[in-house]
Formats: sequence, C-alpha cells, structure tokens
Amino acid sequence: MPYSAFLEEADAVAASLEANVATFSNTLRNTRRRALAAARAEFHSCLADWSAQVQAQALQRSSLESAAVQARKASFRWDQRFNPLSALKGEAQEAKDAEELVKQSGMRLEIRLQGLQRDLAVLKQSLASLDLPPMLMRTGEAELLNGEVLGTVTAAIGQWSGFSFNISAIVERRCQEECSSFAQAGQLLQQRAQQLGADAVVGVRWLQCDSFQIEKEKKENGPTTYRRVQRH
Repeated sequence: MPYSAFLEEADAVAASLEANVATFSNTLRNTRRRALAAARAEFHSCLADWSAQVQAQALQRSSLESAAVQARKASFRWDQRFNPLSALKGEAQEAKDAEELVKQSGMRLEIRLQGLQRDLAVLKQSLASLDLPPMLMRTGEAELLNGEVLGTVTAAIGQWSGFSFNISAIVERRCQEECSSFAQAGQLLQQRAQQLGADAVVGVRWLQCDSFQIEKEKKENGPTTYRRVQRH
C-alpha cells in the first residue's frame, strides 16, 4: 500500500478510535459502579482491541515511511537533486518535496496515536480500579460493618515537599501533598485488602501525625503573623 494512501486510511481509523475513547470515558464517569463491574470483561476486551489497533497503526506507519524513503532514494541518486546540470534535478527535487509533505502528515498521525495510547492507558487504570474493593471511612452505623473480618491493612505514604520562603507556596503545596498522599494510601489499602480476598475495606482512619499546617492571623491595623500548628 502506498504510504500516502495508508495515511488517509489511518487518519480515519484514528478519528474513529478517538470517538470510541471519548464515549468510553463518558461511560466510566456516568455509569454506576455495579453496572460497570458487570460489564468489566467486555470493557477490558474493548480497551485491549483498541490498544492493539493503535500499536499496529504505529508500526505500519513507521514501516511504510521507511519503505517510501528507500524507494525515493532508489529512484534518484543523491547527486541528481543537487547537481544543477542533471537532467533529473527537477524531478528529483519534486520527489523529495513530496516526501517531506508526506512525512509531516505521518508525524501528525504519530502524535495522534501517541495521544490515543496515553488516553487508553488512563482508561485501563480507571477500569482496573473497579476490581479493587470499595473503601469506607469510619461510620457509626453498625450494620454497615457486619461481616467476616479477614484482617487489618495499613499503608504509609511519605512525601518531602522541600523548602520555601514563600508561606503561601508552602500552604498550597501542603494541601496538594495531603490530597495526593490520601489517594495513594487509599489505593494501597484497597490493593492489600484485595490480596486478602476481602470485598470491602471498612473503618478506615486517616492519621497524619508528622506534618503541620500554617495558620494565618491578621490583626486589625497590625501585622500579619503566621503560626505553625502540629497536625494529628
């Protein structure tokens, strides 16, 4: 297949895959967890099929582009394009210019395929989270905690934010780190509970004893003071 013809077909395939990925992403956001879990196998199959298509398109693009370059070089020697006395100079230059245009189209296709690969990787990670047991924080309703206890799982996430003289930057970074640490610790708890064979993680407690927060106090007609408060 000529490289230019392949690029036209590949663009259509990429557009179709992008539409499928967008629809799939909306489905994950707007469908209840139980319904998604029921169709988990079908969803995994779709993502695997789309990933295979993207990978095949990328490999074929690279192979056909190399073949097109070699064919052009076989048709025209390198000196025929630069030698002003060569009878084939104009034709050789036109072939080179056409090749560069096709290469640009190939580069745009490669960027689209790389974007699809990243989007599919994110969707696979989101779908994999459905296999993890749901997590429930502390609750006062005893009936929600009925069941067989398989064990206790723990997770510790540590982060070092570095040093800064800007108080606002410190406060903002601390908030971001706490959100990130909580998400990582929660996922780690779910993974360890899954290894125990549990179908849920309940009674979760979040303890942050090695950090502090900055409290700002501003007095009327006075200076603004900052106070470091230990968190527990």
